Amino acid sequence: MPIPSLTFLIDVDNTLLDNDRVKASQAEYLRGLLGEAPASRFWELYEQVRHEEDVVNYPLTLARFTHAFADQFSKETFFQLASYFLAFSFRDYLYADALETLAYLNTLGTTAITSDGDASFQGLKIARSGISAAVQGRVALYLHKEAHLDEIMALFPAEHYVVIDDKPRLLTALKREMQELLTTVLVRQGKYARQAPAAGELPPDLAVAAISDVRQLRTEQFQGRQANIR
Repeated sequence: MPIPSLTFLIDVDNTLLDNDRVKASQAEYLRGLLGEAPASRFWELYEQVRHEEDVVNYPLTLARFTHAFADQFSKETFFQLASYFLAFSFRDYLYADALETLAYLNTLGTTAITSDGDASFQGLKIARSGISAAVQGRVALYLHKEAHLDEIMALFPAEHYVVIDDKPRLLTALKREMQELLTTVLVRQGKYARQAPAAGELPPDLAVAAISDVRQLRTEQFQGRQANIR
């Protein structure tokens, strides 16, 4: 089987999916269901887990919240809370033309999703949003994907790779490891777009203001030439 010339490794949160808007909607729901103080405590536990695991982990957050408030809320309330997250309509929170952008990239090479997060909830999010179907099921989930680069390259072989992500830190780490084998594309969306560059960060090979702008890029640009689409 021939090796694809280009393989696109694409992030999910704040790259294809507006995770900031997801959290805002979830926070509003939790305030209505639980009240202000317990809802605030849920997000404190969410951040605590994220700090410990270095990724978002909703199942662990829910488990800790249930333990902390076992005497305050009924089992029905906890069931309602868990069901809300499991049934959340992630497709409604995709960035404009996110799936159309994946379809465009499918015409240029092989697309695959490489995402950080717990396998159960993150996998559900990717499936429910339509992202998994858009890449024909080529999805790999890790707690820290930059630590699994050899495995990712074995799963999705290519002559040249393109990583599309909203996190400059991750793009820098992968560029230092893969060098000329990789073109990095920074999508300036979400919270990282509002942060000043950190010391030691490498500039991306390509930068776009929104995921939909990736459709303005052509094959030769994905092979190394710098450009900024505004």
